[in-house]
Amino acid sequence: MAELSRVLWQQRALIEVLQYRLEVQQLMMSAGRDQRLPLAVEEVELTLADIRHLEDLRDRVVRDAAVSLGLAADATLTQICARVEAPWDFVLGDHQPSSVVSGAGADHDVPVTLIARDASAMKATDAWGWQPGLRPGAGAPVWRMDAVRDKVLSAFSRP
Repeated sequence: MAELSRVLWQQRALIEVLQYRLEVQQLMMSAGRDQRLPLAVEEVELTLADIRHLEDLRDRVVRDAAVSLGLAADATLTQICARVEAPWDFVLGDHQPSSVVSGAGADHDVPVTLIARDASAMKATDAWGWQPGLRPGAGAPVWRMDAVRDKVLSAFSRP
C-alpha cells in the first residue's frame, strides 16, 4: 500500500505542476508574450507525458495492490480501500479547484478531511492542530500539499 500511496501523491503533485504550467501559458498569451509561448507549450507537453507515464505505473501498482488483497486485478481504488486494514483504511480527502472553476486570483487553500474507520487514526494527527468537523476554524494550519503528503506518509507508514 505504501507504493500505491506514493504513486497517488506523485500523480497529484504532477497535476499541480500541470495546473501551474497551464496558468503560465495562459498569462503569457494574455500578456502578448508570444515569443516564449512555444517553451510554455513544450513544458505543458512534457508534464502531460510525465502524467501519462505515471498513469501506466499507477495502473500496475493498483493491479498489484488489488491482487495482493485477493481482489480482481481490475478492482477500483474504492474496492481496494474497502479491503485494506489500518493504517491504510482511511480516506484523506481534499480538492483544490482549478482557476478555471474558481476564477482568477482565487484562494487555493484547501481543507483536508480525514475519514477513518478506526478512531485511533486520528491520534496520529493530534499534534497537527486539526479539528473535528468538515470546516476548519480560523486558526487551522495551512501547509503546502507536499508537506501534508510527508506528514501523512510519516504518520501512517509502517517501518
